[in-house]
Amino acid sequence: IFIAQGRADFQVYKDIDYVEWQKLLKDRDNVTFKLYDNLNHLFMKSNGRMNVTEYNIKGTVDSKVIKDIAKWILKN
Repeated sequence: IFIAQGRADFQVYKDIDYVEWQKLLKDRDNVTFKLYDNLNHLFMKSNGRMNVTEYNIKGTVDSKVIKDIAKWILKN
């Protein structure tokens, strides 16, 4: 299980939802958690406003997220 979260996500909260996933799955040895600084719900750089205006900015998924997912897939 790969659980990823952007620290700048205003739809899913790092201090609530992400923490609950960690609590729920704490006894599992097949879970990887990744929390990404300055990334929003789409895993793109946040504009700092923490609202839907971020989704109007053209961008791509951050390369760190793609690399981490690829590494996780190859490992598992």
